[in-house]
Amino acid sequence: MSAGNAVFEDFACPRCHGGLGDITEALLCSTCGTAYPIVGGVPCLVDDPALWRGLWKARLDDYLDVVAKRLAGLAREADDPNLLAVTRARLRHVHDAVASDRRALVELFRELAPNAGSAAPKLLPGADPRTGDTPVIEYTEHLFRDFVWGQAEAASALSIVRRVAPGPLGKTAVLGVGTGRLALDVQRELGAERTFGFDIHPLPLLVTARLLRGEELELHEYPLAPHSANDTAVRHRLKGPFSKPENLVLAFADALRPPLRPGTLDTVITPWFIDAVAADVDQTAAAVNRALRPGGVWLNFGPLRFQGDLSRLYTIDEVHELVAASSFELGTRFAEDVPYFHSPHSGTHRTDRVFAFAAKKTAEARSSPARPLFAPWLSDQRLPIPVGSAFAGLQRTSILTVGILTMIDGKRSLADIADALGKQWGIPAETLVAELRPFLARLPFD
Repeated sequence: MSAGNAVFEDFACPRCHGGLGDITEALLCSTCGTAYPIVGGVPCLVDDPALWRGLWKARLDDYLDVVAKRLAGLAREADDPNLLAVTRARLRHVHDAVASDRRALVELFRELAPNAGSAAPKLLPGADPRTGDTPVIEYTEHLFRDFVWGQAEAASALSIVRRVAPGPLGKTAVLGVGTGRLALDVQRELGAERTFGFDIHPLPLLVTARLLRGEELELHEYPLAPHSANDTAVRHRLKGPFSKPENLVLAFADALRPPLRPGTLDTVITPWFIDAVAADVDQTAAAVNRALRPGGVWLNFGPLRFQGDLSRLYTIDEVHELVAASSFELGTRFAEDVPYFHSPHSGTHRTDRVFAFAAKKTAEARSSPARPLFAPWLSDQRLPIPVGSAFAGLQRTSILTVGILTMIDGKRSLADIADALGKQWGIPAETLVAELRPFLARLPFD
């Protein structure tokens, strides 16, 4: 990576918005000095990279625990003497596929979580404030769709962008980019000046980065309604569909607080995004508005499956009004049914009604900042941890959890708790801090 590369000129520090320069295996903020590592070939531009890595290490540990139990259960089932021979073969087929995927994922995550053998106590998960308690294997089906059998679905997504875009895309960002397939197609087929793709989930982008380097990866698809015993676990060898286009960069980042200078972009694309991100539509619209230059265009398409209070389960008419109220002028808009995950190995197919619109920025939106990805007291260990409503319910989950949460009184800092627990458990306080931060990051904060 070169600091002189024009693709990286528009990046800004997620913490202080300072400029980023290139050092070995990282981007360094020239203002606050924060180093943003390159993980698996992908820049990690979240506001607290160490905490983000610790959070996903905890999720990797969760995955490994679940898979160990799953493999043991499959082995026990397969040993049942009363099974049909074909049933036993099917169970062993799935067992071997799960074991193979476990090896692949541990290898994929080796740079993200290099200290998987940490001796610190395992802490129970809570709820992540932005993504929910998302497992590391979330979105694996997107990999098969985008790089194996879903050419028609990729073409459909690109066609919607073509139809809704009012003109040349210029500098473009795809928020919630997933595997990056749409960003790849936008840059390659539509000739964007530059394309940025941002997502906070590591698995899809870690895989895509490898494929774009010309590497291959073997993973298994587990269809919901398999056609046959062999289809219960379908082995796929993932390959990149083409070489990496120039002027494309994919990064781990909070899409609602993209690591770009305000007003950088000509186009923002949000595919299957506005109802999936844990923010109200007006917050999403404000974030898009800040990233766009005056006259820049927001292109959205996807279904509407909001969650939460009835007042926030918006219809498309309400979405249009909220977008307009955030200093956008709506242009082209339409709705249509599109295929979604039509795997040839599954008997279950889904069709989604997607709503597409183009909206031109007419002025700066009123301030409606999205919540930061992590609570401030997680990054500044001297700040007191506020007493939040989420803590009360979690105190009942385990003795270990109670041991931690009963120390949260609105006065003690993260460092205070780590020091006290470290003395009780005979563990260095700095080791506990590394475990406590991702644990507490998965709690909602007030």
